[in-house]
Amino acid sequence: MKISHSDLEACRRNPRQWVSAKLFSDGSGPRYGYNQAIKNAIYTYHRTSIPADSKKYLAEALKKFTNIKRSLECSETLESYLQWAEAYPNVFASWRIHLKLILHRDILLGGEISRVDIDIKVDQYMAIILGPKPMDWKDQLRIPLIQYAIASQFHRPVDQVRVGYQDINGSDLQTTQCDETDIREALKEGRKIGIAVHGEVTRQMGNL
Repeated sequence: MKISHSDLEACRRNPRQWVSAKLFSDGSGPRYGYNQAIKNAIYTYHRTSIPADSKKYLAEALKKFTNIKRSLECSETLESYLQWAEAYPNVFASWRIHLKLILHRDILLGGEISRVDIDIKVDQYMAIILGPKPMDWKDQLRIPLIQYAIASQFHRPVDQVRVGYQDINGSDLQTTQCDETDIREALKEGRKIGIAVHGEVTRQMGNL
């Protein structure tokens, strides 16, 4: 079972409730909406490095929606992101990265990281999540775990990785870095959560 990094705090607070919701959901998942259309257009840009390809993708995707005002806002958001990206001095190393951090047995920390950038000047890798920042994002357990997971997946030392957020229009890029002590403590707690989730899955599935 995967715990998305965006779900980790909820799972941390109440593993039993989280597992129950996961096991007995209708399986439909989140709907494809305006923000996902923008993100996919952004990923198209990073794949081809051609802004026009990104705009074409978004134009086609927005045909599925009926809110003209919202569609115009999406186009403006993408245009803003593309202008930022074209002027950005760092390297876009990868995008739409899926975490695969084992917490315990078959329990994984998963979820999507929007981009990994490389600041060549200081040889730093930056794992970026596109979207609104939670107020307490720097204090959340997922931050040191993402730092560790990205370091592992990209074969880098943990002190060469930063984690951060950026608004989907390309503004307000912020990053932070956890030290090795914080990462070790986070891995210990992540393992405890993994054990608790594994136990709840076994218990609840056994009661079916």
